[in-house]
Amino acid sequence: MKTNNKLMDRFGLAGKTALVTGGGSGIGKEITRIFAEAGATVMIAARKEDRLNEAAAEIAGDTGATIHVKRADLAERSVPDDLIKHAQKTMGRLDILVCNAAVDPVVKTTEYTDEQYDFVMDVNLRANCDMTKAAVPAMKEKGWGRIIYVSSLSSTKGFNKMNLGMYAASKAGLEGYARFAAAELGTYGITVNTLAPGAIHTQIIEPTFKEAGISDEQMEQIFQYHSSLCALNRWGQAEEMAGAVLLLASDAGSYITGSRLMADGGWDILGDNVG
Repeated sequence: MKTNNKLMDRFGLAGKTALVTGGGSGIGKEITRIFAEAGATVMIAARKEDRLNEAAAEIAGDTGATIHVKRADLAERSVPDDLIKHAQKTMGRLDILVCNAAVDPVVKTTEYTDEQYDFVMDVNLRANCDMTKAAVPAMKEKGWGRIIYVSSLSSTKGFNKMNLGMYAASKAGLEGYARFAAAELGTYGITVNTLAPGAIHTQIIEPTFKEAGISDEQMEQIFQYHSSLCALNRWGQAEEMAGAVLLLASDAGSYITGSRLMADGGWDILGDNVG
């Protein structure tokens, strides 16, 4: 069977450049991998440089793509703008911006400190707005751009006993910002969308549960219960998010903007009573 070159062109990213924040692990790493497989030159950014270097070496070795690395702490106010400028200078331009990095400190909705609030909102909301602000002028000039925010099902659903209210608030704010950015930037050929993952099993899940004081036995019960709330009856994997992002980043998704793409295994349609 011959490869359908026209199909590959629609989903391909040959000649494109992309920046993926939080690209050293989990969903961000898998987005980076599929972008590299699609032919893009990618820069990944995160706070942990050793994890970035490991991810870049692994993906470059597997795909032959060029993967640039930049350590970046998005909680620092000057970093988002500097990161966009660095990506543009290093790769020559920036076509695709994927804002995936996020923090989720476990704290009750009425017991957060000023420092915790600022940290969550700075990383999960303000930094993404600032990166968008910095990236858009060059995208406007080219008449083409893709901006994708990785949000969360928690922006519209509550999770009892998970203590992620600040995280959910930041993601809800990000989705609101994305809708207005899409309306404003569409005339310039720039699409803006959000991906809303549901229960995705990444390496931060167990530490987050343990920080919330959840025992191993309770954790297993949560895994089983949340699986039962999904139409697919299981948790998702990080690599299952990557294909959705590729659609939004490529020409195959050129008429999709202002959308909230659910990637939750059918949780939203079945899981109205989350315990």
